[in-house]
Amino acid sequence: MDSQVDIVKRYFYVDVAKRAVVNTSAKEPCVCGCYQYYSQRCGCLYKSVHLKCGKTKSSNGNVILCREGRRRKIRVESAVVPFRCPLHRNGYAPPITQQKEPHEHIKHEDDTHEDDTHEEEEHDVDVDDADTH
Repeated sequence: MDSQVDIVKRYFYVDVAKRAVVNTSAKEPCVCGCYQYYSQRCGCLYKSVHLKCGKTKSSNGNVILCREGRRRKIRVESAVVPFRCPLHRNGYAPPITQQKEPHEHIKHEDDTHEDDTHEEEEHDVDVDDADTH
């Protein structure tokens, strides 16, 4: 493994704030977007974390993703997760040795149990709040 790649097991909401990438092509540059962490073991998407810059608010005052950030997906290449994705872990995906490319994650109705204590729920992170966690 590349020595520049970090292993991230938990606290994704703190980690994503450290890895924020400014979207300079946006009308108003910001860090908003969906940051995607991939599994080191199977290569599949493990977790997505929405990072919000805090500039845009909904009509009821909640912080939301900026317009440009809603479509933006950032693959976090400087970090990997040392666990298999939920589909591989639960046996819904083909064995890793037979799979040619990482599968698209599809939520199965019977996929309701969690057997990995390191997994967290998807988080929406405000840049201003990330340092307080």
